Amino acid sequence: MKYTNKKSGFTLLEILIYVAIFVMLAGVVITSFTIVVGTFSNSQTNRDLQESGSTAMERMAREIRQASGVNVSNSVFSVTPGTLELDSTDGSGTARTVKFVYENNAIDMYYGGVLQGNLLGQNIVPTSLFFRNITTTSGSAIKIEMTIKDNKGKDHRTANYYDTIILRSAY
Repeated sequence: MKYTNKKSGFTLLEILIYVAIFVMLAGVVITSFTIVVGTFSNSQTNRDLQESGSTAMERMAREIRQASGVNVSNSVFSVTPGTLELDSTDGSGTARTVKFVYENNAIDMYYGGVLQGNLLGQNIVPTSLFFRNITTTSGSAIKIEMTIKDNKGKDHRTANYYDTIILRSAY
């Protein structure tokens, strides 16, 4: 009978090669995962800014269009923080005021002096809000310039919004 001396197992060199390959693959996977998470976070920040800014601008534009006039004495134009007070009516025709105020890191809306709430979403804060009153012989309009910032991310992205709204009572 022949006796053979077979050793089973791996050599030290084989184990080092396997570990090196595993470390490289793990590095690629972890880097890919980090990139995906970062991209998702950036997309979510951009979506939050876009959604909050658009919603706030649409709400202010709707109220300005429906207003019968601008209360110039209670409004603050061309400076930040801006304030805009509008003379308006509710659905039953009762007179009321609508006011937009930049205060306490929020853009607050008031109906008849009662706070309705912040127009911006959670973790979104304004950095500037300008109202400009435009009056001509044929009517009047309000120009809005708003800059908002995302407060939850580490890079604090900002977005600018601009709109000019003609009061319907002016035409």
